[in-house]
Amino acid sequence: MTLFTEDIIRDIARVMDDAVAKDPFAIPSLEARSLVPRISADWRKQLKEANGPAPHNHAKRIRLEPQRPMEDGLTFTNEWERRVYTVLKERQAALPDNDTIGILPLPRMKVLKSIPVEPDFLITYRGRVGIIEVDGRYHRGPRSRSDDNSRERLIRNAGVRQIDRIDVQDSTSKEQVEKFVTDFLKHLAS
Repeated sequence: MTLFTEDIIRDIARVMDDAVAKDPFAIPSLEARSLVPRISADWRKQLKEANGPAPHNHAKRIRLEPQRPMEDGLTFTNEWERRVYTVLKERQAALPDNDTIGILPLPRMKVLKSIPVEPDFLITYRGRVGIIEVDGRYHRGPRSRSDDNSRERLIRNAGVRQIDRIDVQDSTSKEQVEKFVTDFLKHLAS
């Protein structure tokens, strides 16, 4: 027996139409339809399967936004970060097991008394730690540069050896990202 009969769905739709007609939020339309499948004893398994694989990094805020790019069960803020990750992953695959890199997208870290910071990538390589930031246009203003510098100083004081930035304008081609990653790893290892 379904709880949402056609009559109940019509009643819900009528109430929703009345709410939309008042237009407090400029909502163009709402639709009522039965989407909830019949709940069985294994509802937890059903829910898990319906949601798909969850990302495994600490990007809790980003994970809740379904339009964010995902790869390998990890979530990224934007497509440019995913492109950098793809190149890092290819570089990782080309390295021997005893000389590999660790790639941590969007880790949250607490530094001093500041609010937690969330670098785009934390990279480990040959006993050293570095951060890669993928900067968009919001990093170009004087206030943003000042904030970035203050944050970088705190992160360096916490033991991060290298912090490097790639502008999204410089990450449009794979070759540009590959060169950036090569330079980053070379400086991190030296």
